[in-house]
Amino acid sequence: MKLRIILLSVLTVLLALGCKGEDDLSTLDTHDPDSEIFDDTKTDDGAGGDVLNDAKQDREQPDEDTTIPDDDAEVADEDTTVPKDEAETQGQDIEITDDDMVEGDDGTEPSQCVVDADCKGQPLVCHQFKCADGECIEVPVDNDTSCSDGNMCTAPDTCQDGDCVSGPEIVCDDKDPCTEDSCDPASGCVYDPVDASTTITCGVGECFREVQKCTDGKLNECTPGEKSQEVCDGLDNDCDGATDEPDANGCLDFLIDSDGDGYGNEYSRFVCVCPLEDGGVPPGYADQPGDCCDNDANVNQDVTEWFETKSNCNNFDYNCDFEAEKRYQTVGKCELVTSGQEAGCSFKAGWDSFVPECGESNTYIKRCDLVGRRTCKSTTETRVQPCR
Repeated sequence: MKLRIILLSVLTVLLALGCKGEDDLSTLDTHDPDSEIFDDTKTDDGAGGDVLNDAKQDREQPDEDTTIPDDDAEVADEDTTVPKDEAETQGQDIEITDDDMVEGDDGTEPSQCVVDADCKGQPLVCHQFKCADGECIEVPVDNDTSCSDGNMCTAPDTCQDGDCVSGPEIVCDDKDPCTEDSCDPASGCVYDPVDASTTITCGVGECFREVQKCTDGKLNECTPGEKSQEVCDGLDNDCDGATDEPDANGCLDFLIDSDGDGYGNEYSRFVCVCPLEDGGVPPGYADQPGDCCDNDANVNQDVTEWFETKSNCNNFDYNCDFEAEKRYQTVGKCELVTSGQEAGCSFKAGWDSFVPECGESNTYIKRCDLVGRRTCKSTTETRVQPCR
């Protein structure tokens, strides 16, 4: 930098000397206040005339009277020639290496300073210049200082330990039902008009209606259709959300069949409900009675099976005859029978000694064999008394 300042000073002096030769006031007649002004009529302007003392003519015809060879210009060109080694040195002097380059800064070298305000340039985000020991340095700003992460969809962004930390996502809501609210990171909240195909609905069943949501930025009103008497037609005519409910026009009487066994609850009344399209019984109903336990499909008047456990109604009346019928009701035996010299066994399949109640177990005699000449041996098993 010092070499550059010296060269500029030399060039300034040389240029001043070069410019002095042309238009130098010392060559004009009017420069000397004591010079005598001659009348042109008394002056010989011929080849040997006094041209230099004719100030007026010099001003009007400078090209003829004041032409001076530009020797100084050539000298100036020579004076300003910089040796190659000095030119190269000059280029090296103005090159500054940023030894403390940090990603994101503007490449400005720390400058000399007395106070913080002397520090120029742009510091890193969430940093500031401080003057320390006569030199500008970058330091983090205080935590929670406001900053911008470049995303317009987050706020507030704050500085934390020298970094700009994004805030929570903002909620874009202009309270206008005729706009679609969104957020563009580059520009912030965007409120676009809703698409023309957007619709709103109202009502249910035959009262259902659908209309365009907005027209020219104004919210449209949706008006449901008119209700009518419910009819057995598979539609919700009275617009209550139910189709062909009981007592609709065209209904028939059926019994409730909760367990789906085809038999109606004997303890319920008939209900007028809509039949199927083919006239059949709708699900959940029956056209005949005979179910004394409508929460157990194994119980109805036509049941013939036997059961070792109680029904869901806590009894063994599976065939709805209002009593518990036992399957095995006899007591068995296996006894020796003699006739003269002959001996045999008298056998009867059945319970050993007593008949158990429904669902209870006991020994059951199922076979009797003669062992030797005068001994009968029974074959037994443990059984549970089934009922219906």
